[in-house]
Amino acid sequence: LIGANRAYVEDELPQLPSLLANSLAEVLAASEVIVIAGTHAEFATVVRTLRKHQVVIDLVGLVQPSSTSSPLVEGLCW
Repeated sequence: LIGANRAYVEDELPQLPSLLANSLAEVLAASEVIVIAGTHAEFATVVRTLRKHQVVIDLVGLVQPSSTSSPLVEGLCW
């Protein structure tokens, strides 16, 4: 971020840096529920890194329920 955008974030959202993660793996490790809302190829790897208690809500049909041993994959609108 630079310029006015950076100033806005620093002034209005000082907690933002503490809420951001450095990688998808870091987000997945800390999450109980994962919502997939895009078709980026990196999102397809989510299934391979799931723990049994995690829930995936797939809004775009990227994860096929038969492709995972976890019963916690839910598809919406596909």
